[in-house]
Amino acid sequence: MGAFTTEADFRAIDDKLHIGFGSGWASGDSWLSSLNPGDKPLAHGRDAMSMFRMNPAYNIDLIFFRRIMSRVQGAYFFRPSVSYDFIRNPNGQKLGGGAAIIWSRATEFVQTPGHKRDLGVELDLNIYYQAKDGSLNDDPSRQGGFYAMMQYGVFFPLGGLEYAPQPRQAGLTYDISTAQTVRLHLGVVF
Repeated sequence: MGAFTTEADFRAIDDKLHIGFGSGWASGDSWLSSLNPGDKPLAHGRDAMSMFRMNPAYNIDLIFFRRIMSRVQGAYFFRPSVSYDFIRNPNGQKLGGGAAIIWSRATEFVQTPGHKRDLGVELDLNIYYQAKDGSLNDDPSRQGGFYAMMQYGVFFPLGGLEYAPQPRQAGLTYDISTAQTVRLHLGVVF
């Protein structure tokens, strides 16, 4: 088993506009009954060579693969994105924003609670600002000075994450709903 990932980037309008597309796949372990065997590093079904999962530091989104699954495994994704620098000065100052949509699907639908391939769709938005930094940042491709970024993500689960109908029990309900996150990054680069 194995994995692959691709990333493409198109830049236009003096490098202010970035249009990107990424995709990836990690086989996971088709012998397991679940997509995520947990944090056990040697958890496997048939043998250790049947599993492949991507490094948890490979972050493509804000919620599903980063927080719920903790990594890409037993699934594949498609990720179109766009960002634009509304203000971009030669001294390094810039203000911009971006958006990405991530569609996630299971490699083996029988490993999902809902026995369907579609896991979910996530929308990630961000707005960023970088202050000018005098002589340190005469090159706009280098980052320097104060930097701030606000990120918002919302994940919409699809059929693969739904649970099969369960017999009614007092006080127990099985339901999935959207997940949201807001992140703020502040820093000074010197």
